[in-house]
Amino acid sequence: MPTFDDPVTDSTNTHAARYISVVFLQGSEADQVIDMILTNGPDAGIQHLAGYDMGEETVNDALENGYVYDTPPDGGMLHRTATLDGYHLDYSPFLSTVSLVREYHQPPDPALLDLTDRLPPSNKADWFAAPVSSSCPSQRLAL
Repeated sequence: MPTFDDPVTDSTNTHAARYISVVFLQGSEADQVIDMILTNGPDAGIQHLAGYDMGEETVNDALENGYVYDTPPDGGMLHRTATLDGYHLDYSPFLSTVSLVREYHQPPDPALLDLTDRLPPSNKADWFAAPVSSSCPSQRLAL
């Protein structure tokens, strides 16, 4: 049975994993998933709940609503946990709750790494600058 010991980091990405909420169920909805977990194992529950993951839409919703965690949520002593392919399942048959989060690797803000001086210069035009040169003097604006 899979267990969760430490936050998993992707070896190709040097940034620590963060976790975004995919789905939280409680009551009778959670009981159905818990029955599936108890019958078929936690991997079956994770695979079922992963169907709620809508990719970038899930990421955007989690970021917008503040469902982003540095570590996977841990419900405590009455909860059981399992992991599979970057997903972290937390469920409690006693409290009728099921939560699925997944790893999310976000590159750091360049300003935080002080990379702003290494970014290419902006090619924005100065709106108030006079034209550099004009072959026809009648095209200049006279005030």
